[in-house]
Amino acid sequence: MGTDSNPTSKWMGLVASIWVQAFAGGSYNFANYSPMLKHILGYSQLELNNLGVAKDVGDSVGTLAGYFCNKLPAW
Repeated sequence: MGTDSNPTSKWMGLVASIWVQAFAGGSYNFANYSPMLKHILGYSQLELNNLGVAKDVGDSVGTLAGYFCNKLPAW
């Protein structure tokens, strides 16, 4: 088992992760609003692809930051 034996903090971690996912929903809807970016802002398909890659990299960095936040001590 983990080092934390307090079940309340595990539930609080679950609730916090649900809130984070709820507020980060815009990044998961990129396919829904990307045609409007092309139309309204005049982006080319290459620019839209680059924006999509940047969004995915940002999601990955956020996931890594959350993982390290849980594993490393707060200094």
